[in-house]
Amino acid sequence: MTDTATPASAASSDGSLRTESGPDAFPPPTSAHLGLAAALVALGDLALYDVTPGAAAGLFSAALILSMAVLNPFLLERRAGIVIFMVLLIGCAAFLEEPSFLALGTGIAGLAAFAVGSQPLAAASVEVWLERAFAYLLQLGFRLPVDIITMPRWAGGQRWSKAVVAAGWVWLVPLTLSIIFLALFSAANPVLSRWIGLIGDVDLHLPSAARLGFWIVLAALIWGALRGSPRPGEESAQTAVSPNHSDVSLVTNAIRKGLLSPATVCRSLLLFNAVFAIQNGLDLSYLWAAQALPEGVTYAAYAHAGTYPLAVSALLAAGFVLLAFPSRLRGRGSRTAAALMYLWMAQSVFLVASAIARMGLYIEAYALTHQRVLGLIVMALIAAGLILVALRIAFSKSNVWLINANALVLIGTLYVASFVDFNRIIAEHNVANCREMGGNGVPLDVPYMQSLGPSALPAARRYLSSHETLGSPKAWLVRTAAGKLEIELQARQSDWRSWTYRGYRLQGQKQVH
Repeated sequence: MTDTATPASAASSDGSLRTESGPDAFPPPTSAHLGLAAALVALGDLALYDVTPGAAAGLFSAALILSMAVLNPFLLERRAGIVIFMVLLIGCAAFLEEPSFLALGTGIAGLAAFAVGSQPLAAASVEVWLERAFAYLLQLGFRLPVDIITMPRWAGGQRWSKAVVAAGWVWLVPLTLSIIFLALFSAANPVLSRWIGLIGDVDLHLPSAARLGFWIVLAALIWGALRGSPRPGEESAQTAVSPNHSDVSLVTNAIRKGLLSPATVCRSLLLFNAVFAIQNGLDLSYLWAAQALPEGVTYAAYAHAGTYPLAVSALLAAGFVLLAFPSRLRGRGSRTAAALMYLWMAQSVFLVASAIARMGLYIEAYALTHQRVLGLIVMALIAAGLILVALRIAFSKSNVWLINANALVLIGTLYVASFVDFNRIIAEHNVANCREMGGNGVPLDVPYMQSLGPSALPAARRYLSSHETLGSPKAWLVRTAAGKLEIELQARQSDWRSWTYRGYRLQGQKQVH
């Protein structure tokens, strides 16, 4: 195998282990892993992407199996491993004959058998083999992100990687999340999307998003296969022998000490504040200050584009802050980090407020629906949650306090909402803002209003009693709908089992004649 084992007692100058054996260390990958993985991704793109599977799929499968054997020669130390290896290579001919789901399933099972069959217990017991093969397939796609997150642990002994890790590690999270936020804001803001589109006018011959996604998934699966399984007689980090020495604990420590170190947190907060400032500045100009939008962009389009991407951005912001500041501010970058964090939380709350205002503009231009009411409530809850996150950190509260506080806010909201007649609110808003009533909205959707039930009767009566709708072609539709709703209301209230006080109040109001 390319990964040559080192003594378990070997340690770096800072005391961290560089071994691949032992339950608390990842077996470090080598340059051969990187080179073969890159070559296989290129081959997989050529053989599999956007084509009907055929003979090329068999060639790719054979190349993957041969690469596994080259990087993990111990897989061929046992007779069972050699037999499975030969069967797998011959099985690749099934793709040359005709690809099928049966051939694919058999190949995946054989790949798992080859990966874990060298382990003595797996070779002796079908039950153990099934258990370990299933566990191997489950973790196949996660080895790449785990190795990336724990890079400083295994890259310290690689000369080629020292400079890369030292220079780029603290910028991995800031740049990655900043790009994600920019993508969300671009989807939420037509103006920002135009600005980014100007950059896109330069033809850089970049691959499509679908192709990039294919490369990422393929690279994760190939990397997991090449990294293999534990050697016979050893328990590596790929087998969690103890809850205290598992992949989970190593990844958690890497996130705390590497991905979310004080230096990384400060850089992240600086970039995030800058990115959020761009979005909030545009909202401040076009949404709150009502400046004229660029030509070709309407307020309705500006409002509709941004509600949900902005809500997702706020949730990501809350998640990052909870990870970066697990308990209190002390030791996480001093006062600078605290000031940047509070500024970012304030910007995130403003972001949610802008999303609510956007939804209000969209409702005014079109109509109010149950889904949009729910969206307004959810965004208000997100804003309250962001405020509670900031309070939790400011007063060094526990996660239990945060969960309880959010639960109380949610329960209180649901309790109050149970007394609110949302159907009536929706109907009255749509009537008041419909085009027939002189509003800025769309024409009244009579079938939707009728679907709201008897609660829509006050809105229907208002429509019919307005002088603006006298003689309107739609008036008879509203009158017919109101008549049906009054019959429905009368039927409900006449039976004591379905009688409600809300229905009693509706009956007491003036009926349509």
